[in-house]
Amino acid sequence: MATVGHTLVGLSIGSFSKARSRDQKVRYMWLGVMVLLAHLVDISEWIIILAAPEYFDQRFVTNSPLVTATLVGAVWIVMALGVRLRRPWPYALIALAVFSHLLLDWHPARIALVDTYHHSTEAQIPSRFEAVIAEIWLYGLLLVLVGLVQAARQRDCPTSGRAAAGILGALAIFAAISRSPFLWTPAYGLALLHTLLLFRREVNVRLLWSLVPLLPLIALLSVELWAGHIYKQAEALRKSKEYAAAITVYQRALAVPTRSQNLSAYLRLSRCQQRLGDFTAAEATLLHAIRVCDNPYWLHCRLAALYTDPDVQETPFFRPDEAGKILQDVIDSPCRAVIRNHARKKLERLRRQGLIE
Repeated sequence: MATVGHTLVGLSIGSFSKARSRDQKVRYMWLGVMVLLAHLVDISEWIIILAAPEYFDQRFVTNSPLVTATLVGAVWIVMALGVRLRRPWPYALIALAVFSHLLLDWHPARIALVDTYHHSTEAQIPSRFEAVIAEIWLYGLLLVLVGLVQAARQRDCPTSGRAAAGILGALAIFAAISRSPFLWTPAYGLALLHTLLLFRREVNVRLLWSLVPLLPLIALLSVELWAGHIYKQAEALRKSKEYAAAITVYQRALAVPTRSQNLSAYLRLSRCQQRLGDFTAAEATLLHAIRVCDNPYWLHCRLAALYTDPDVQETPFFRPDEAGKILQDVIDSPCRAVIRNHARKKLERLRRQGLIE
């Protein structure tokens, strides 16, 4: 869930049009509505998960063009009946906001964005922090440029204001090309400040109504933060080697209905179960995680490690041949090079140990 990216794109699309070009009912909520629509796919799936817990951890809405188109149609109907927009083109912006989710959450695009910004290679796995910074870098530039263009297009914008907008826009682009946060951060800040100054006559306390459409998103983020808090408690217990207590807390964290991938939690939970000798539970946890996670290649490697761990020798879980097949599948997969190399080293180690041919 690219929360920062979706938010910045929603703000950019909302800023693309002036509030006074719409019906009075949504004039002061338009920005919030656009941000909500940019997150609508995630929020819709979260609501379905809350209503039907048996589908928890299954990604059946995200990245579905058909479901996304259905959501767009539903929003169009609500807007047509309840708001009665005076012009047809805002409906195109609504569709753009909702469909932007498909691109922003498309895994290859997200990985390519992080690799491009951080000069990463396939031999590296980007962290969540690196992904957030990359999103701010690219989608923040989009927001800056849209804001400057719209501010400069105002009828009462002075010539000096337009000239400054052009200069700051060019500065933001060149700063973004440098990929240095010490350059693009102040450049974006100056550009946004100039935009706000040009729009100062339209700033109104009633714009706080834009927060109302964001309540579902705030609720979702609150649940995500709560799940993260529980996960940290489980991590502390695991590091203290209190594995039984850690298992209980990990299970509590995984039971919270979030939209985030829980790959790390599943990995740590399985390892704790293995430490306590509950190999059946450890295997079941990994197999379940493989079914529900989008990119479970690390989970495959961990399952292979379970099947060849010295602790499982003399048990039905000692399956070196199956582990070898799993690792070979990972090596042949399109996953990142660092994971393939990890699987290749494990496979070579098993061969040196004589566990597989």
